[in-house]
Amino acid sequence: MKRTLLVLLAIVGLGTQLFAAEQQATLSSRLTKKLEKYYADGKTDKGLELCKDLQKNYRKCADLQFIHSLFLSQKSDKAKSATFRKKYLAQSATYFKKGVKLDSNASYITNNSAHKTTTLNHFRAYVDELSSRDSSRVVLMREWSTAYLGVGDTVFQVYFTKINSLRPVVEPSPVATNTVDNDLMEVTKDGVRVSRLQLMSYASSLVGTPYKWAGESKEGLDCSGFNLFVYKNSGVKLPHNAHMQSKLGKKVALEDSKPGDLIFFGYETEKGYRASHTGMIYKNDEDGLAVIHCVSRGVVIDSDFFENYWAEKVLFVKRIIQ
Repeated sequence: MKRTLLVLLAIVGLGTQLFAAEQQATLSSRLTKKLEKYYADGKTDKGLELCKDLQKNYRKCADLQFIHSLFLSQKSDKAKSATFRKKYLAQSATYFKKGVKLDSNASYITNNSAHKTTTLNHFRAYVDELSSRDSSRVVLMREWSTAYLGVGDTVFQVYFTKINSLRPVVEPSPVATNTVDNDLMEVTKDGVRVSRLQLMSYASSLVGTPYKWAGESKEGLDCSGFNLFVYKNSGVKLPHNAHMQSKLGKKVALEDSKPGDLIFFGYETEKGYRASHTGMIYKNDEDGLAVIHCVSRGVVIDSDFFENYWAEKVLFVKRIIQ
């Protein structure tokens, strides 16, 4: 009897958990309509207040994340200063990202032409507000626009041009004469200007390129060949060797790293260290740190870096461009 009672309690408990999970993953039609009416009527603050309240119990609901994103975009339209406009656009992008993690097709947005147009316009607006240190965000907006909104990379070309024109000239960092051979000291061509934005845009376009030992083309790359190939596209020369690349540039703390900085992995030795693998910082912001590199499965972006196999093997980060 006691055993039967325990089994029944366990079944009831499991049912309760499943029901709670279902509640967290799905908004009722009543709540959805209420939020959509707030949005249509321009009652942004009321909509945001309700979204924040619902997030307590519906964090696993993709639709709520996308609706929250739309309200924040609407809030950005009403902002009176560029600072607040950028703030709300950034928050909007964050909730869009949360939605995508729960629904990789972004169905709530893509199934509604009005929401799709609004989101694309705000992606563009966000890119327009970005400063040079947000280059990874620009790449992310471009990727989202391509994946979820059905538009190509050319949509953002005008914003790449505009942002680059507002930036200071980016020059390579000096290299100590005693660290590498003279041939390897030529880190850049005379007068070349390097944009982190363009650098990472090109790097991300190589995702999926297969691994090939000693490769340095779109046919196949290895880790140092990936760095070499990306920088070469911007006119910067690097040696095709991880350890030799590690001798270039200026060392920076991992937490201060920027997109395009080179990150090196390896081990300590009696004479110093040995760099056995390398890649690039893809992004380093409030959402965390990501690395883009070429591994055995090809060029990939590792987003959850500190939970990744490579995290404990980091030696240091080097900055090739300033």
